[in-house]
Order: sequence, then structure tokens, then C-alpha cells
Amino acid sequence: MAMAQLAITEVMSSASTNHSWGVVQGPDFWELTNFGTNRIDLTGYRWNDNSGGLAGADATPFEGLNIGPGETILFVQNNIPEIDTPEEFRAWWGLPPAQQVVFYSGNGLSSDGDSVILWGPEASRDEEFVDRVDFGPATRGHSFTYDRQTGLLTVVSSNGLAGAFRAALSDDIASPGTHAGPVSLRITLQPTNQVGYVGFPVTFSVATHGLPRPKYQWVFNGDPIPGATAATLTLPAVRASDEGSYRVQVTNGLEFILSSEALLIVDSSPAAPSFVVPPADVDAYPGQTVSLVAMAHANPPPEYQWLSNGIPLPGQTANRLVLPLSEAFGTAVYTVVASNLAGARTASARVTVTPKPRFLITEVHSTGSAEFQDWWELTSFDTRPFNLKGYRFDDDSRSLSAAAVITNDLVIHPGESIVFVETTAGRPMTEALFRSWWGLHEGPQGSRVVIYAGPGLGLSSNGDGLYLWNAAASADDDFICGVTFGAAATGPRQTFVYDPDQPTAQTPVPGLLTLWAAAEVNGAWVAANGDVGSPGRVIAPTRLLLAAPAGESVRLSWRAVPGRRYTVERRESLGSETWTVLREVVAEADLMSITDVRSPAGHFYRLSTILPFPAP
Repeated sequence: MAMAQLAITEVMSSASTNHSWGVVQGPDFWELTNFGTNRIDLTGYRWNDNSGGLAGADATPFEGLNIGPGETILFVQNNIPEIDTPEEFRAWWGLPPAQQVVFYSGNGLSSDGDSVILWGPEASRDEEFVDRVDFGPATRGHSFTYDRQTGLLTVVSSNGLAGAFRAALSDDIASPGTHAGPVSLRITLQPTNQVGYVGFPVTFSVATHGLPRPKYQWVFNGDPIPGATAATLTLPAVRASDEGSYRVQVTNGLEFILSSEALLIVDSSPAAPSFVVPPADVDAYPGQTVSLVAMAHANPPPEYQWLSNGIPLPGQTANRLVLPLSEAFGTAVYTVVASNLAGARTASARVTVTPKPRFLITEVHSTGSAEFQDWWELTSFDTRPFNLKGYRFDDDSRSLSAAAVITNDLVIHPGESIVFVETTAGRPMTEALFRSWWGLHEGPQGSRVVIYAGPGLGLSSNGDGLYLWNAAASADDDFICGVTFGAAATGPRQTFVYDPDQPTAQTPVPGLLTLWAAAEVNGAWVAANGDVGSPGRVIAPTRLLLAAPAGESVRLSWRAVPGRRYTVERRESLGSETWTVLREVVAEADLMSITDVRSPAGHFYRLSTILPFPAP
């Protein structure tokens, strides 16, 4: 097939800005090469970047366009007034007059990573593309070209290598209009033999190298399998008739190879169900939707029935149970029975529905340094302990699919702050190193520190965000708490902290951290390297429940946590900038009271506590 001989061979997604006429962003471009021996009419072809798919693809640049054998055509974005004709683009790069250049509108290629996808006239689904390349963040002024061993578009162009050169009118480095020829087709990973069980999926896969990029056709006992044209073949529910030989034909329009044979043996002997994925306990809050999933191996395939506190749930006979939760519905033990003619097995999970946890992200350190990484602090203002296992967090992309997952048991207690510290291969971090950095205690009087791997979760010093979801969340906007913050302070590296005098809600919209930590303010101090912050130490806003006159005195009462130290302060007027410490009290009960001398003009009072432990 002629179209199989087409390949996208170069992409410029971040052109230079130092053209001779001034500092402007140069146009993106991508390159299509015909490695075959036939001329191809491109009318009806369509292309798009990584958003919009085939439905939003653009056919305009290909109308009436032909690409000859061995020819390369450059497709250039029409967004720079100084370069809006083929002649001007060829002059920019110093290309010959015969080089075919076609301009297009829209579809700018992101310098943060993007795709170029090309479909033929007959395509009806996104997956039916002629060629597709995906690329990551660009290097300013350098294009992406293909690896001559694999054919993948992973090589950043370098002047003088693989035909790359410097543009005539800028410092851009690329090889527009030239390429290094096809890459020989080869299979790097053969499909392997499989044992399948009736009713369960089996997957065969193959890995290949080559350019033009390989196309696939799987065959079963020598006959092509309709629609099986990807590098993987999945049989979603194996039957006895699926037993046999599987191979894949691989071609790129220039070469054809056949993979080795892989045998599927189907085990059809009767077997009672055995759970390979039992349902898991989950804590959630009203308004969330919980999915309990179970999977059991069995021959023949099992049937399922869900029960709530031992009572069958009508119609709930799939391996997934979906529960919309409310204050009145959800908390129960849910049991699934998997059964077939050979027997039955049960598995249970507890769903607990409680009010939404009162958590706040109370501090963020986004500046990092040559020695140390970013970190952030989570504080519980709730009265209940919570196990954070299964909770997830992400930066300002606010994406559950990209979020990091807390995989171990991690219980946060009422009034506790836990510090989460990033580590990377380039700047490894340990708990001991972090404690040494900030002079934190070990043991019962020391704040807990959790180290997490940070690829993709680094907190930008130019401004970023941070979001936390519980294990039950299924929507990006259903976060427990979230904050955004601006550019970090220059000079001394100061953390962002929340304002205990004006604590803001962090859900259903993110809060805004605007205060920089200051030494000796709200429990902050100076670390060994000069950073300023208060990891694990939070000033908690606590409201007075009652301020009532009692003769010549005034009685101040508040709810307290026994054993915690509270500070009561007063000032003469709202306009006064100074608070005077009236009393420091270690709570002995959950309701505390103190008295103060009444003033004819009255006093203003506030109450605070340091969470979770006194300063060292």
C-alpha cells in the first residue's frame, strides 16, 4: 500500500527567536517524506496535533498536492508575517528553489510536547492513521529528527550531524528537506506462548523498529484477524475455539517480515472461582461515587452477586458495584459472591461514609536549591484520625491520572502536620537529611516526614499549585484540599504559608497561599542553610466559643484538645498592631476557661495553638 511508505521525519516545535529582523517566534514546521517509488496524491489526507483527533483534522494543506518518490515536503505554520510565503521560508533556511513548502493555519505545536498525526482519505477512526509521531519538551531552536536505529522521533538536531545545519537567517538548527533514508524493519520482541482461561483476557504483543513506521496484521492459524492491526492483540474473553497459533505480519511498505509463532493453550477444565482481585475497603464522604471491583478466575466463567450487610442487591450481578454515597446511604459491609458449577467463593469490603476530612495544605517550599528539594505540608484540623493510604496528590495540572499515590499506611491524627518531601535521582533526599536541614526532632516530639519520588511533581518556583484527593475520588475537581501560589521569593528561600488569622477554604476551589514565612513569626525559623519556614509546625486558628462577663471579670471559654498548649492574647482595640499574651494554658479537658479583668472600654481576644508539638 503506497500510503504505508509515507513517514513524518522531522518536527520543529520551538523555533529560534533571533531572526535578523528582530526578536520574534519563528514558525513551527513538520516534514513528510515519501520513501516509496510511486507518486502519491495527498488530496483527502488530513492531519492534527494531539488534540481534536480525526474529527478536528485539517485537510486544507493537502488539496491538489502530490508527493513524488523520495520527495520531502515541508508543512509550515502561517503565523509569522515575515515568513508567510514559500520563498521567505526557503530564504530563512537557505533551501533550494525546488524544495516544496506548504503553509497551514492553526495547529501550533507546543514546545512542552505534542504530536503530529496524519490520516489517509479512507480513515474513519482515530486509530487508522498513516503515521504518528509523539515528542516531548523541545530545545529552543532545535528540531526533532528520527533515530537511525529505531526510526523513533527522539533525536534533537545538532549542527553538522545527520544532515542538520544552521539556518541562513537565524540560529535555528534542523535539516528541513533532507533525511537519512529509511530504517530497516526488524522485530525486537517476539510474541510469546500463552495459557488462557475461559472467559478471561489474553494479550499477545510485538515490538519493532523501522522507518517508515511498521504496520501490523495479526493472523490466527494462518488467517488474518479482522481489525487486529495494532502492536498488541487482546482477546477479551478467551474461548476453547481460540486455542491455536498466533503470528503477526509486519510491513512498512518497503519490507515485510513475519513474527515467530506463539501458541495459545486454553485451559477449559472445570475450576471453582478464586479471587485474583478482591474488593478493597474504602473511606469516602457524601457526594462521592465509590466503585468496588472484584475479579475471580474460574472455568466456566463465574457469575457475580453483590450483597449489602448480607442482603442481596437486586440487579447487581457484574464484577463492579457502583455506589453513589450520601449521609444516609453507603456505610456497610459489601460482599460479592462468585459462583459457577464447580463452586462458589465470597469476598467482602467495608465502605465507610463520613464527613469530608478537614485538611489544609498549610505550607509549600517551591524554591528548591542545589542541595535540597521541594516539600509541602498537610495539616489535619479534624477531630478524627484518617489513613492516607490511597490518597493522591498532583501539582497545578490537577490530574488524577497523573497524580502520585500514597501506597503505604499513613495515619494522620487530629491536629497533626505531615511534611511530604520530593526526591529525584539528581538530588536524592532522605528523612535524616531533611531533619538535619531543618533541625527537626526525631521520635515522639518530631514531626513526621514522608519522602516521595518527584518526576512530574516538582513545584515550580515560577508559580504552581498542589491538590490532594482521597482514595475514592474519581473526578479531577473532587479534591480534599488544594492551593495555588505565585513565584517564590528571591534571595533568602522562604516558604509559602497559610494565614492563621484568615484561613481560607481550599475546596471546592483552591485556596491561595500568599504569605512568605518570616523568622519568629507563626512558629517559623531559619534552617541550617538560611531557608525560612516551619515544616511540621502550624499555628491553628481556634475560635473562642464564649466571652461572658462574670462580675469584675470576663470568662473566656473554648473547646480544646487535652494536652495541647494554647495561647490567649488580647489587645485594647482593633486598630492596635500589638497583641499581648494573657495566658498560656495546657488543656486538661475538652472545654477550657480562663478569666481576665474587665475593662470599661472592653478588650479584644484571640486564641491560637501550635500544631502538633511545642517548638524544640
